[in-house]
Order: sequence, then C-alpha cells, then structure tokens
Amino acid sequence: MVVKKLSKVMIGLCIMLVLGTVFASASNEIDFGRGEWFVEDGVVKQLSNLDNCRAFFGDPSWTDYTFEVEAKKLGGDEGFLLMFAALDNVNFYWANIGGWVNTQSVIEHEAGGSRYVYNDYLPDWVDTNQWYKFKIVVTPDNVKVYRDGELMFDETIMGYGMVGLGTWITQSEYRNISVKANDGSWEYTPDL
Repeated sequence: MVVKKLSKVMIGLCIMLVLGTVFASASNEIDFGRGEWFVEDGVVKQLSNLDNCRAFFGDPSWTDYTFEVEAKKLGGDEGFLLMFAALDNVNFYWANIGGWVNTQSVIEHEAGGSRYVYNDYLPDWVDTNQWYKFKIVVTPDNVKVYRDGELMFDETIMGYGMVGLGTWITQSEYRNISVKANDGSWEYTPDL
C-alpha cells in the first residue's frame, strides 16, 4: 500500500515538473472561478447549481500548514470540495465530502487536468443547513482530513500548495477560513 501511494506522489511530482509550474506569493484575495460566488458578512457563498465550481487562495509554495474552514450545504446533490496542496487550478488535491450524490467521501488528485480517486471511498454524506468544521493538516508527504474533530483520511501525498473551496451541483457557504503554519511561524486569512 505504501509503495502504491509513494508512486502516486512521484507521478504527481513528475507531472508538475514537466508542466513547469510557476510559484507566486500569497495574496489575501480569493480567486473565484466558475460559479456564482460572493462574500457576505465574512461568509463565502457559492449559489450556482453548476458542477466543478472552485475558488483558490494562498501560495503555491506553502507546505507544513493547517487549513481550517466551516462549511454548510444549502442545497443540491452533493457536499463540499476542499482543495489543498494546489499548485494551480489543474494540479491539486481535494477532499470530496459527500460526493457521488451525497453517498461517499474520498480524496481526489488532479494532475495536468486529469483527475483520479486517490484512496478508498468512505460511505458518507452531509446534511443540509448544518455547519461542519474541517481541519486539513498538510505536511511535505502527508495529509490528514478531520471533520468535527474526527479523522476521516490519513494519506501519503506530495504536500505543498495553496488551498481552496468548491462545490459540485451544490450550493454552499464557508466561514472561519484560516491557514496556519504547523510550526506557528505564519498565519493567513483571506480578505473577506
């Protein structure tokens, strides 16, 4: 199992090296992509019913950090997409929480625009109009994803890059967004 996961890390690294990813410094602004995104009273909202709605923020060179966010599903078919270790909008990981018509959760990896399931599916769902607290701890070779204090995933990855929020045929809200260095040396909060 470890050999299989390490080979995925090496494949991801090779793809990113071939693509020649350019690193940029962190901005406190969120790069809202596809969807109907807006911010109201410190809450990020995505109200479109489109698939693959994403918003990225932070610095692609980040490593050894903890990304925390609270998320609430307002309606739609699925749950939340929480991006981490994102070099850009085609090279990232995401925790797909309540995917596949709100029946399971998994980590997915997108490299060069091709996406694949990274680990075993976890039977799971999210309730509408309930806030969930997520904590994603990223190190150079690992990610741990927690929901409401309970460990969901502990996986070997290539762990550096910015973070993001997303939805898939779902309307959601996000609040209390922060990213902190695991050693306490820096903290990032997007301008909302």
